[in-house]
Amino acid sequence: MTRTGKSVTGVILAGGRSTRMGRDKSRLRLDGETLVERAVGRLAPLFDEVLVVADSADRFDDLGHARIVGDLVPGVGPVGGIYTALKQACGSAVFVVACDMPRLDPGVISRQLGMWSEGDSDALVPVVGGRPEPLHAVYSKRCTPAIEEQIRRGEYRVRALFETVRVRFWEVGPGEARAFANVNTPDDWATIIGTGGDPPC
Repeated sequence: MTRTGKSVTGVILAGGRSTRMGRDKSRLRLDGETLVERAVGRLAPLFDEVLVVADSADRFDDLGHARIVGDLVPGVGPVGGIYTALKQACGSAVFVVACDMPRLDPGVISRQLGMWSEGDSDALVPVVGGRPEPLHAVYSKRCTPAIEEQIRRGEYRVRALFETVRVRFWEVGPGEARAFANVNTPDDWATIIGTGGDPPC
């Protein structure tokens, strides 16, 4: 459930290999918190249930308000994480973010959940700078069969799902775009910590 009234589970994907970063992004520290702790802290006030999807359920120590679940289909990237979330969540939909988004904004998330509660699409996906952002999106459990079929045929791009389910896209305004920044490389991280925070460890 969410405190916005429609049954949604908050989900943080933390099962990536961090290949371009060269180390585990979820354990990078900003303002005294790891990125996964920071994400849990942003989602916990908004959702009655928060899941962290990792490559294994014992990867993280206690994360407070979050339940840690292991990937049901490991090694296929974020599409496998979304599938796991849909199968494991108590809510009828999941709001999915990546753990490497250090500027998550509860106000933006709340607005997105408000849009979700007013619509009847299978997914609600923001568009940032002309590009869909599939890892700051809401997915109904109605998407589960389509994702299962997608994984079965070896199609692991999340955006391929948008061709088979009903998607509502919404354009993110310039003032909100910073909330969608993610960390993929050491240069990305240097930009983030340049705005304040702990040095990388």
